[in-house]
Formats: sequence, structure tokens, C-alpha cells
Amino acid sequence: MLKTFTAIAAFYDSDRRARIVVEAEDFADACRKAVDMVDNGEVETHVETFDPTATFIYGVVEGDADPWGGAANVPAEFSEAAALGGSERIEKRGASRADSASSVTDARLFNCCTGHAEPDWSRFTSLELAGCRDLNSTDDPAGTMIAGGQSAGAAEFFTVYGRKADGEAGAITDIEDPRDALAVAAELGMRSRLPVTVSVTLAGEGV
Repeated sequence: MLKTFTAIAAFYDSDRRARIVVEAEDFADACRKAVDMVDNGEVETHVETFDPTATFIYGVVEGDADPWGGAANVPAEFSEAAALGGSERIEKRGASRADSASSVTDARLFNCCTGHAEPDWSRFTSLELAGCRDLNSTDDPAGTMIAGGQSAGAAEFFTVYGRKADGEAGAITDIEDPRDALAVAAELGMRSRLPVTVSVTLAGEGV
């Protein structure tokens, strides 16, 4: 007879976790099913990296109790040490989640571009991260009145722009979370091989 188990699975790095409830025969079966759910794309993992680690289980308990107290119930093959020491599940995920990972990445990196398509980098000479505010009224949500050059404290969101030789800027992507802004700018810099600068007004207060 199957029982209910609750597990904490980690993926891509130890700070990306999901609480997963499964019906399984025992702890090992529960861990296996939780890992398979992540690797097969049945769990939202918010893919944000090009260097994934394998899925592993922090803890598993029977019922709906707090799984963090169930580290001793995790079989060795599903532990962090075992997962990070092998590549089998990394390769499996790479094959099973390739399309999903690509679409999430494009939406994150190019959400100001038509169809979330990567721009022609040859149009730009550099990239710039800046703070922005939306000046549109509530009755005109489709407006385009955006004020750039905001300080970190005043910014409502952050935008990575491509700068052309004549100084004209084109928005590439918007980032709401200030903790992600520098990481996204760095990823775009690596993709484009263009220098990345932080707007002077933004750098004055930090991100």
C-alpha cells in the first residue's frame, strides 16, 4: 500500500528547493519519485543558470510533517554528496528540460525584445544597467512613459540597455528583483561579449 511522503528537493544549486508530496512505498521510493518529478519538468524550478547541478533530497518524512527533520531518512544515493559527485541526472535533465529551460531563459534575458528573441549584438557597442520608474497612469497601462537614470532607492525596476555608437539606447530586458539585476547584466555581457557598465546614478547607492 502506498503512503504519503513529503520531501525537500534541491536543484541547480543548494538554494533552489521545492517541497514535494508524493505517494510512495517507502523513503527510497519517495526520494526517487521526487527527483524524477524535478528532472522530468513536473516541478517548477525557475531555471536561471547554465550550470546545473543534479537534483538531490535534503530530507524526507512520512505524512505532511516538516521534511527538514528527515535528513536521516534520505538514502545515500539521493544525498547531496552523491548527486554532486555524478552527472547522470544532470544529463537527463539537460535532455528533458532543454526547451523549457531555453524559453524561461529567453523570457528572463530578452523580455523587452520582440518575441523574446536575442538581439543583433553588432548594433551595440556596450551594455548598461540602469534603474527605472514607470510614469504611466493607472488608466493607461499600455503607455510607454518610463523614466530611466533612477537611483537604487527610487527605482521600481531595472533595465539592461544596449548602447549604440551614437549614444542611443535600446531596452533589452527588465528585471524587477534588484538582487537579480547584476546577475542578468553579467549574463548578457557574457552572451554579447560587450562591456557592461552600471549607470552612475544607480551605482551611487548600489543595487
